[in-house]
Amino acid sequence: MGNAQSTPKKKIGHVWLMGVKLHQVTLPDLIDKFVEYAAEENRARPKKIFFVNVHAMNLAYYDAEYRRILRTGDTVYADGIGIILGARICGRRLQKRLTAADFIFDVCEEYARRGITAYFFGNKPGVAAKAARTLERKYPGLKIVGARHGYYKESESGQIIEEINSKKPGMLLIGTGSPKQEKWLDRYYGKIRVPLIWAVGATLDYIAGEEKRAPKYFEKAEWLFRLFQKFGHKWRRYLIGNAAYLTRLAKYYIALREHEEIQKRQSRQ
Repeated sequence: MGNAQSTPKKKIGHVWLMGVKLHQVTLPDLIDKFVEYAAEENRARPKKIFFVNVHAMNLAYYDAEYRRILRTGDTVYADGIGIILGARICGRRLQKRLTAADFIFDVCEEYARRGITAYFFGNKPGVAAKAARTLERKYPGLKIVGARHGYYKESESGQIIEEINSKKPGMLLIGTGSPKQEKWLDRYYGKIRVPLIWAVGATLDYIAGEEKRAPKYFEKAEWLFRLFQKFGHKWRRYLIGNAAYLTRLAKYYIALREHEEIQKRQSRQ
C-alpha cells in the first residue's frame, strides 16, 4: 500500500432511525476511518462504508435484504438533510450531513499523501476513468490503479473481481446505484480482496462533470435542485418519496413517544 500509515482508532457512536443504524461522524472522523480501514490491510474481511439518504431509507423500508446489508456497514454516514432532521425530531443526534461528492476530495488528498491506492467501479462507460484522471491531476501522488464502468452482466462478476483483486487497491469505490451496489458487494464479499469498500452512488458522475452539483444556496435542499434539473426522471423519487418518508417518520415518532410513556408508567409502578 505504499506509504500508508496507521492511525489511532477512534470509537464512533451511533443511533437508530427507522431500523437503520447511522454513525455519529464528523468529516474528520470519517476521513480517519477511510485511512484506518485501508491501513489495516485486512483483505480477507474488507471494511464497508455506506451512506444513507432519504431515498435509501425508503428503499430499506420495503427491502429487508438491503436493510440487513446496511446494518453490516462498519461506518454508515447520513447523506442528506432529511436524515439529519428526521433523527433530530426523534431525539437522535447526528453530527452533520456528509455528501460523497463533497468530501471525496478530502479522501483523495489524504490517500495521495499516504500512498493509498484505489479502484473505481461504476457509472456509464468512460465515467469512472474520467473521474480517476480528474482526481489524479488534482492530487499528484494519488494512484487510481483501475477504473471500470458499472454496466455488466452478472456472469461477468467473477472476472470483474479478479481484475480488482489483481490490482491490490487500498480501497474499492463502487458506484452502481443503491441497492444494486450494496447487494453486489454483499453477494461477493467473500471473494473481494480489498481492505475497504465504499459505496458512493452517482458520485463519480459529479467528479467527471456528467452531472451538475447544486449551487451553494441550494446546499440544504440539493434534492430540489436535482428535481428541477431532471423532473421527468426524479419527480417520483423526490415528491412521492419525500412525502412517504415524512409519513413514516411521523408514525415512527409517535411510536417512540408511546413506548417512552409506557416505560415511564412501568418505572412508577
